Amino acid sequence: MVDKGELEKQKLQVEIKEIELKIESEIKSTKRQRVKNLTTIILTYTSIAIGIITIWTKSETFLRQKEREQNFVLNKEMITLVDQLNENDIRKQENAAILLSFFKKDAIPILLMNLERSQNPKATIESLKLIKENREKKPQEVLDPLIKSARKIFSASEIADDKDLLAFSNFVEALGELGKEKEKDVEELLNNLMRQVEEKKIKLTNPYKFIIKETIQKSVEKLRKNSTKL
Repeated sequence: MVDKGELEKQKLQVEIKEIELKIESEIKSTKRQRVKNLTTIILTYTSIAIGIITIWTKSETFLRQKEREQNFVLNKEMITLVDQLNENDIRKQENAAILLSFFKKDAIPILLMNLERSQNPKATIESLKLIKENREKKPQEVLDPLIKSARKIFSASEIADDKDLLAFSNFVEALGELGKEKEKDVEELLNNLMRQVEEKKIKLTNPYKFIIKETIQKSVEKLRKNSTKL
């Protein structure tokens, strides 16, 4: 006959075993749940990341397209205004000069291009002057590209026709009107052009030579006069 104490002992061992099995089962269940939860979190964040990348990519594409469309419209408007700069109507010239100045730095390249061919450069120079005098801009933002373009024009080995003469004369005049903040650089550039003309390093006729020299002299005088006002 089994001792009562032994039965209690066996019963206790069974209960302990059951408890151990339950604990082990709970641990496994918890681990599975953690893995499941972690997987869910990873998938959720992955989906969010993919969504953000997709939205960002589409937004970038949309913004680039809109920027191209806007640039096209702005360029078209500037071209129209530049055409008005070259009309004989003084009021239209003045209005176009003012309106182009609102485009600020974006208008500089097209104004410099117009300066090469304009029969009357005063409106174009005035528009560049308004941009240069804008408080939000530094004078160098106009002067640096102006000087760079002038150097390119002046590097030509010949003034062959009225078109070439116009480009030379217009840039000489513009430098005198606008160059006071860089007087030294501008005057050196103009004096160098004068030497090239006098030493016949630029091929041109005597009438062209007279016009260019006179324009340079007037421009240097204007430059010095403007610089004294600083």
